[in-house]
Amino acid sequence: MKLRIQFTKHGAMKFIGHLDTMRFFQRAIRRSGIDIAYTGGFSPHPIMTFAQPLGVGIESDSEILDIDVNSFDVPVGNPIKFEQQFDDDEIHTIREHMIRVLSDQMSEGFLIRDIRLLPEKSDNAMASVAAAAYTVILPQDRTGEVDLAEAVEHINASEELYVIKKTKKSEMQIDIRPRIYDLNYSDGRARMCVDASSAGNIKPELVISAMYEIMGADYPEMRLGITRNEIYGRDVNGDLKPLIEFGSYY
Repeated sequence: MKLRIQFTKHGAMKFIGHLDTMRFFQRAIRRSGIDIAYTGGFSPHPIMTFAQPLGVGIESDSEILDIDVNSFDVPVGNPIKFEQQFDDDEIHTIREHMIRVLSDQMSEGFLIRDIRLLPEKSDNAMASVAAAAYTVILPQDRTGEVDLAEAVEHINASEELYVIKKTKKSEMQIDIRPRIYDLNYSDGRARMCVDASSAGNIKPELVISAMYEIMGADYPEMRLGITRNEIYGRDVNGDLKPLIEFGSYY
């Protein structure tokens, strides 16, 4: 059985890198008693997939982790095999208990928001990512330097937005306008929904840098307060849908 776990990452935990986050959840799941499935071979490891690594220093309202499980020990007694059929009340009891025992293992800054069942043949979280929504808070002493609201109006009215995207090995000019699905700015906050797929991932800092360039201003060295608000996949109609909603309660 595949489960999708939604959790938040705030406070000091934003400075924990992806590998440490992965190790933390491996230990937390083991201590919680969740009967997670393991790979075979000489070096078995828990079957778990994160939707997308979160950059160090970025907070999140909605991180997604998929795990495979064999059974779960509910409060009423012996481990329950998921192949069994449950009524709605029993499913609710299992889910609520699972959230509770996993929450008990969380450190301050992590919060379990939801756990849902996934269809057996569904894509894993990483393969399903299509977009992400962010809120970017700019330091108050820098927000008055240029009219970023005008820059956003320009972007929204444009069909192209060429920027230089740097990688570890090179840099290239790309058109990111088709990858910006929503963008607005007010009161020192930029809110955006951008492409987050493996083929076209756009970082929010790249959009902010483009906003400054449009206004003819240098992108200042500043500490941005970035929060990832949601991670989306695409449903059968091609519409964006929060990844957690691809799972069900039953």
